[in-house]
Amino acid sequence: MRQYVASQQHVSWGFLAYLALLNRHRIKSWLWLTNVSDYRLRRYVV
Repeated sequence: MRQYVASQQHVSWGFLAYLALLNRHRIKSWLWLTNVSDYRLRRYVV
């Protein structure tokens, strides 16, 4: 039983790390998109 709980914990940690990586990638792409749109808007305004 203890081994099962440990394996479940390991799986959840791996899942959390996977989610963190996904979020980091999403945040990076979101920042890149906002930077590009901000640059375009600035270029149009100036």
